[in-house]
Amino acid sequence: MKKMILYGTAVIATVMLLAGCLNQVTEDAEDNTPFSAEYTTAYTPLYDADTASPVLRPVAVSAGDGHSFVIMSDNSLWAWGWNDFGQVARGSQLRVDQLLPMQIMDNVVIAAGGFGHSIAVNISGDLHTWGFNTDGQIGDGTWTHRARPYRAMRNIVYATVGDQHTLAITDEGVLWGWGSNMYGQLGIPRQEGSSPSDNLFHHRPVQIMEGIVSVAGGFAHTMAIDVHGVLWGWGNNRHNQINNDTNTRYHLTPVRVKENVIAVSAGGGFTFAITADGTLWGWGANVYGFVGDGTTVPRPDPVPILHDVVAVSSGRTHTMAITSDGTLWGWGINSDGQIGDGTTINRYQPTAIMEDVLDVAVSIFHTVAITHSGQIWSWGGNMVGQLGDGTTEDRSYPTEIFIVE
Repeated sequence: MKKMILYGTAVIATVMLLAGCLNQVTEDAEDNTPFSAEYTTAYTPLYDADTASPVLRPVAVSAGDGHSFVIMSDNSLWAWGWNDFGQVARGSQLRVDQLLPMQIMDNVVIAAGGFGHSIAVNISGDLHTWGFNTDGQIGDGTWTHRARPYRAMRNIVYATVGDQHTLAITDEGVLWGWGSNMYGQLGIPRQEGSSPSDNLFHHRPVQIMEGIVSVAGGFAHTMAIDVHGVLWGWGNNRHNQINNDTNTRYHLTPVRVKENVIAVSAGGGFTFAITADGTLWGWGANVYGFVGDGTTVPRPDPVPILHDVVAVSSGRTHTMAITSDGTLWGWGINSDGQIGDGTTINRYQPTAIMEDVLDVAVSIFHTVAITHSGQIWSWGGNMVGQLGDGTTEDRSYPTEIFIVE
């Protein structure tokens, strides 16, 4: 969860434009059947030279707090792991953890998971949400868990989640959010005449900002990049994960943070941003080396961590980044082997893990990555099957995961 790959938003926006989406917030709870194959597939298949048949390859991964997703080259969405709220397997399989990858949707271009809830955007720009809904993160106007996807919005070019909130950007650059606002992570100020409790949870999409091209949800804060490359942040600022304003514990509305930013990822109490020159910057809480600068000193201001970085993904306590040569680096807490270096030793600065990496996703206890050569790997905590290897055994080193049709 909580990741952004460079230029990904532009690619997705192009797909959405070709699909001819409509700009509309969907408040109707009907027509929630995303499992049909009625849409035109917008992808270029890879072909086996000998058989001329499509070769299924992973193109993107995401990780929730105990579950994982992979999108394949045919736009099929596969999931595995924790399923208490139907966030992985729908219907009769509720509360049965899925230990192996299972296909759950077609025509998907974006997927993400939070604490017990999941989202997916299809090639028509429809955003579907399902799973845990105590804080309204499904956006269907209720507080009831949903074991089947609900179409929450249309014409979405990018969407992601925080731990208990959901965020979506329309093709007009409007950012919407819903779910928990306990720490101000929705960026919505309290209306005059209302009580503080009136603004704690929102079970319908509410508009946050305009002119946004990318957004990242953390445990209790949110970061967004506008069309000018300016980074904005709001929510919990207890560890200066938004900015160095030590007098403001919670930013209830967006504040300007940094310029020239092209990607951002929000973790537990820390934030990472990539600037146009490929430099990865980190700031906020730094216990156990969260920031990755080789120290445990809190960083209220951004400090450079790595260069030539093309992607970054932060979880609650660890972070992974990919450099332009395909090398995957990891740092932070490693108690469950989530760094993937074969140990359970915490890492206070970037440690090289793998080569040839295309995409990576980080959660609380585990990591999932895919390579340019078409392999899926996972490692870390596996107590609810979030690694997808058919077991519940932790792995401190990358373990290959297979998609079986």
